Amino acid sequence: MTSNKAQKIAARQRMAQTGEPYSVARRAVSAADPEPEATEPPGAAGTEPGELSPDEQYAQEARAAGVPAAEIDAQLATFRRQEAAELHTQETADLARRAAERAREQADRLEEAAERSEERADMAEEDWEHHGEPAEPGEPWDFDDEPWEPGAADPRGWHPEGPGIHRPPRPPRPPRPPRPPRPPRPRWDH
Repeated sequence: MTSNKAQKIAARQRMAQTGEPYSVARRAVSAADPEPEATEPPGAAGTEPGELSPDEQYAQEARAAGVPAAEIDAQLATFRRQEAAELHTQETADLARRAAERAREQADRLEEAAERSEERADMAEEDWEHHGEPAEPGEPWDFDDEPWEPGAADPRGWHPEGPGIHRPPRPPRPPRPPRPPRPPRPRWDH
């Protein structure tokens, strides 16, 4: 692996750790690199490795080697475009990662809401099954399991046609047992 590729990898790792932009991380990695990227050409004496950015070091070495200034400027512009493209790509990946995280959080909230709705539907279904459906439209609901005919005396002593006498209300239903905990969802940290 070339030294330049190693610096790019190190710069990306630093970006991931510190959150710095690519250009800042690359300069910091270059400054911390104890080995020069290439041997010093004649005329570049007196420069310490790591003092210059890789772009500046290239320009200095190319001038010392006699490369025309227009060619050096074109190459530097290419380097800058590549750095900008890499930075844009990294930022796009970060945005996509954050969007995926928000989508997972929203999916979790929707799943919890669906579970609550399912519980309410189960309770409503149990109530429906318990109270039953009237046999025909206009007939009273059958709130107990015993058959009752209008005009017949209630075996418990209540008479449905008596003045102001009503059946006592049913006792409240006991609470439903709690559902067992759900297994943890796998995290997709890719």
